[in-house]
Amino acid sequence: MQTAPVITQERSNDFSTLPVPEGYRFKKLEKTACVFHTLAFVCLLLLLGILSLTLEKPAESAAEKRTLAAMPEFSVPALLEGDYVRDLELHYADTFPFRDGFVSFAAWAEGLRGIRVDDVKIYGPKAPQAPEEAPSRGPAPPPSRPESPTAALQPSEREESSPPPQSEPEEIIREADDAAFTGEQNGSVFVYKGRGMQMFGGSRGMAEWYAGAISGYAKSFGEGVQVYNVVAPTAIEFLLPERYQDVTSPQKPNLDIIEEALGDSVRWADAYAAIGAHADEYVYFNADHHWTGLGAYYAYTAFCESAGIEPLSLGDYETRRLTDFYGTMYTYTNDAQLAADYVDYYIMPVEATAVRYDKGDPYTPKEHSVWAEYAVSPNSYSVFLHGDYPLVHISTEANTGRKALIVKESYGNAFAPFLIPHYDEVYVVDQRYFELNLNEFVKAQGVDDVIFINNIFAANTAYHIECIEGLGW
Repeated sequence: MQTAPVITQERSNDFSTLPVPEGYRFKKLEKTACVFHTLAFVCLLLLLGILSLTLEKPAESAAEKRTLAAMPEFSVPALLEGDYVRDLELHYADTFPFRDGFVSFAAWAEGLRGIRVDDVKIYGPKAPQAPEEAPSRGPAPPPSRPESPTAALQPSEREESSPPPQSEPEEIIREADDAAFTGEQNGSVFVYKGRGMQMFGGSRGMAEWYAGAISGYAKSFGEGVQVYNVVAPTAIEFLLPERYQDVTSPQKPNLDIIEEALGDSVRWADAYAAIGAHADEYVYFNADHHWTGLGAYYAYTAFCESAGIEPLSLGDYETRRLTDFYGTMYTYTNDAQLAADYVDYYIMPVEATAVRYDKGDPYTPKEHSVWAEYAVSPNSYSVFLHGDYPLVHISTEANTGRKALIVKESYGNAFAPFLIPHYDEVYVVDQRYFELNLNEFVKAQGVDDVIFINNIFAANTAYHIECIEGLGW
């Protein structure tokens, strides 16, 4: 394999000299087929648009057992403030033609084959148990990857999820009388006190396989590159009451296995201890499987401790908020008990710009930004980096002389911006979609620190581990 020359600071966005994966060619659709598919899709959209305007609007949803959003009353003040347009969009999304049928079919299909909510596949009725030993791997080609990343949709392309009545997350968290609440299992999601939580089922074999993949890169990068590992625990580890502990496997023993198996070449950032110390705060969403921006912040402080960096305090950031968020847990369960979420994101005190590289075009930078402030439910979590892309390159004015690279699934999206004050450049690589050779890329870009960050489900899932291994071809 031809070794790529080191790319200078002035050419940091030019990756064309890096080697191309074997077989990296994408077939184009025949022109006739492309035109036909486009016309068929446009006709379908027109038909659904006409039906949405002409069919009688239902007032109740039998599938979701709730009242649907009503047609808003027009007023000039409401129009000027944007409330009328927002409520009108919600009404038409809530009363979309055949919506109950689509909801029922989706629930039926998900129950048969499981539903992948970005980073982990949920099955019913019990949490999937990973095998005790990692499968025999041997030499293998890079794993096949999804056709396109789960990037944030543009506003005109979103299909909004209709939320149940709103309640405040803090009210759920502050409630002290646990005995008054009853938990309920919905497939492999446990619903308790307005929050949906995935039930965990990892294994020693998967944990050791994941650790081996990470430590392998620490050896291949060589001297001058420090590797860190962050594994994020999930909500069920901290927020499940004692009487329900038998519905899920504990996560701490699995994390201990990973830490031990990593060895001395990889520095361990103890996100478990950092988040656990603040578990009574809003560190996990109610109706989505991710951590919140605050949860990612505490993981960032754990990374700083392992890296010998002084972390910024929350008061150093400007805090902004997106409201009315109902994410993957609500989409999966359609459970009206789930409490409304909001998404806090933190604007760094250091200026930064960003470009992205799309799947199928790894050498051409596209205009991008750190924050997608247009994001709305059910994609509100996409405010972090606009969602998942093969590569996002952030350039900062930190003037530290250092570069970092993050290898992640979507949990890393909320984590990545916190590195802006500490590095001149931050490369954010999604392990599922990145198409270049990670070893060559790290050397060519002169990266100092490589941070692998995954939630504990991803760290115990063969698909994600194979994706990580495949980054080195």
